Amino acid sequence: MNSKKRFDNKIVNGIPMIVLVLFTLVMASSHFFRLPYNVFWVDTAFSVDLIRLPLKEMLAATAVNEHPPFYYIFGKIVVTLLGDHPYAFRATAFIPYVLILVLALTYVRKNFGYAPAFIIVGFSSFTPTSIVYVMETRMYELGCFLTLASFIAMHILFTRKKGNRTIYWICFYLLSIMTAYTHYYLTIAVCVMYLCVIIYCIKEKSELKICFIVSALAIVSYLPWLGVMLNNFGVRAGDWWAGGYSHFDETMREIFAVKRYYIPALILMAFSLIKAFLSLKKENDKSRKSEYFGKFWFLISGILMIFVTFGVGAVVSELVRPLFLSRYIYPLASIGWLLFGIGIEDLLDTIKPGAYMKPSVSAAVSFAIALSLRVMCNTILLENIDYQSEASKLTNEFLETVSIPEGSTVYSDMEQEEFTIAGCYFPGTEVYMENAMFFYLEPAQDEFYLVWKDSEVDTAAQNLNNYGYEVTSMAEGGTLGMQGGVCVLFCRKY
Repeated sequence: MNSKKRFDNKIVNGIPMIVLVLFTLVMASSHFFRLPYNVFWVDTAFSVDLIRLPLKEMLAATAVNEHPPFYYIFGKIVVTLLGDHPYAFRATAFIPYVLILVLALTYVRKNFGYAPAFIIVGFSSFTPTSIVYVMETRMYELGCFLTLASFIAMHILFTRKKGNRTIYWICFYLLSIMTAYTHYYLTIAVCVMYLCVIIYCIKEKSELKICFIVSALAIVSYLPWLGVMLNNFGVRAGDWWAGGYSHFDETMREIFAVKRYYIPALILMAFSLIKAFLSLKKENDKSRKSEYFGKFWFLISGILMIFVTFGVGAVVSELVRPLFLSRYIYPLASIGWLLFGIGIEDLLDTIKPGAYMKPSVSAAVSFAIALSLRVMCNTILLENIDYQSEASKLTNEFLETVSIPEGSTVYSDMEQEEFTIAGCYFPGTEVYMENAMFFYLEPAQDEFYLVWKDSEVDTAAQNLNNYGYEVTSMAEGGTLGMQGGVCVLFCRKY
């Protein structure tokens, strides 16, 4: 190849990278400006309350809730570094989202091609669910990043035979344990991942000792929380609020957006698996056969992680009680996106565009898919932005009219288990649920505050008058996060 041809190749092959970087920046910037929005609903306000707790109290509070503690520990680190501001709490989701984009631009692009990179960037940014979770103060986006990082660490174990293998195993162990400690259904996926790694090492007769050591270490690392997990599942089986559970169609749409995407995505995943299997069966060279088995088993592992997790949720929901919601599969969406992109690459490879044009073709096809998703979900994004922007504005205006000193006692009828929205928006106060109010009035407190729904204010004021309290309205008809019609009252003993 002459120098001019090589120069032309560099230009052509450089275009997909430029487009990918620009596309990623546009996707990220579409969400970045949403960080300061001061909007928290009951679940996210609950997360804020937990993150603010001292570490020991946080772990104890998490142990009686339905999720493991790693997200809250991560959140405490972020808030400690950035300060106690709305953008810091929302950054606990945005930072993992940015890390997903970094993995797409680097390892995924280099090792799997442009199609998976574009698909991950697009789908992590603009499925109807990811639009929410990249700014949600919950563990789903962190789980999505850790799952992808763990899956990539497993890919390195399967494919990278040179270098310091001990480091690879350590990274795999640490990432997988953090994943398991992020969400209970991710614990199931991690168990599947370890089982797949063990089977791979047995099949390849390679590194069995370190494989079993790391697996045993992972089991020991999770044992302190295993009893908590089983107890929480038992408790939830008794008082679970959901009347049903998410079935296959709804769950797949949580990963791949609407049906028009999840059906071809599943078909392409099956195509990749069949192609890898046929390549494995045809190959006679021992080293090449091992390489093909690594790819085949990697694909199997990802598919099993998604569908076994869904299957466990469905079986438990059928036999015990509905305990599976579609959003519980979202942390595994990053694996689905990667497998979808690999399927596109494999299909294009089968069609056989020239090696000279392959990066450009795969980039163009996947960019078109990702961009169409962006266009299709634009209305959802704009509605989300408009709603949250207005709610944030109203919340800030309401908070400017209310001053509750730190150390004050607050009762609220906007609750999430033992935590309240009031606790989120009035930090440093002692906040209790409404059903605890009259119990605490028995010792006759001198003064306290109510953060109450407007519709219930008259009844509360009358009851407090009967207890000998003067009730003064401080602000009415305000908004706290996504809760409108809020009233703040000051109550003082006659």
